[in-house]
Amino acid sequence: MDRRLPERDKSVPQIIEGSHLTEDALEVYSLGRLSSEDDLATLEEHLLVCAYCQARLEKMDQFIQAAAAGAKAVADAPAQKGPLAYLPVAIAAAAAIFFFIPEVLQQKPEAVPVALIAMRNESSIAAPAGKALELNPDWTGLNMKSLSWELSSVDGVLLHSGRLEPTGKVKIAQLNSGQYWLRLRNPESAELLREFSLVAR
Repeated sequence: MDRRLPERDKSVPQIIEGSHLTEDALEVYSLGRLSSEDDLATLEEHLLVCAYCQARLEKMDQFIQAAAAGAKAVADAPAQKGPLAYLPVAIAAAAAIFFFIPEVLQQKPEAVPVALIAMRNESSIAAPAGKALELNPDWTGLNMKSLSWELSSVDGVLLHSGRLEPTGKVKIAQLNSGQYWLRLRNPESAELLREFSLVAR
């Protein structure tokens, strides 16, 4: 599902870019300054199912707390001269480097390929929880140029959706442990053509 928001005020951060939350959105959310109820709902809904963005938010919270502590130390420090006058600033800079720079430099982990094969029994296909996934659903017998796909939680909540080409793969951000359903549909009629049970653990 494309959750990109329509044309908006440039002062308001874009919430989602691609399949993850933007750095600006995470920063504004961490600071408690995300005022739009719709944006807040979109962001928190994404955080519920995306372990990658949960980890990024934790790093952002640590960075902001470290920066705030450094700023407070500077404000509370008595006026003095000499090298010690810059010690609080150095501490704040070191904290920022420790918490924030590794996250900036960290690359997204390579997606784990998972083959989804149509089965006649009720067997579920296992996938690793907490890792990005590249799902390759079985198209056998489906003579179509494209399909619609949707990923739902076991209780029927739609998490992601999109369009799939015959040679394409479904890329999903890290999933929490649990059971999910990947369904393939006719993009014109929405007829259910195939479904796969996926268990992340």
